[in-house]
Amino acid sequence: MTATEVAELLTVATTTVYEWARSGALPAMRRGRVIRFRRWEVEEWIAADQDPRRRL
Repeated sequence: MTATEVAELLTVATTTVYEWARSGALPAMRRGRVIRFRRWEVEEWIAADQDPRRRL
């Protein structure tokens, strides 16, 4: 998945997705200069309630 697709799924800004990916809060993988997300990892992350917004 792209960062835009993940942002739509999580209803957050794309910049937020990139920030979470860079910090390691959201599972992501880098392909050269591009960051990609595996749908199943994102869904597991959501199910595990790992959303950083909930920690505020």
